[in-house]
Amino acid sequence: MFPSTKSVDKTDMNYTCVITGGVWILSLVYFAVYKRKVYHGPKTNLGPEDGTEIDKIPVSLDSALESTEKQE
Repeated sequence: MFPSTKSVDKTDMNYTCVITGGVWILSLVYFAVYKRKVYHGPKTNLGPEDGTEIDKIPVSLDSALESTEKQE
């Protein structure tokens, strides 16, 4: 990607890093100017009541410590 010699002129230079950087800059400008206003992200297919129940397993720290002490 980078030239192998210290003396670099336009015939020895590999322009891959320049082109890649240019593509990144153009892509970021395109996103900042246009797509940020248009893109709204992925839509959910769940209703408001879906996923409201959360299963909780009540575990106290004391019982967890006792079970590890018994195993040792």
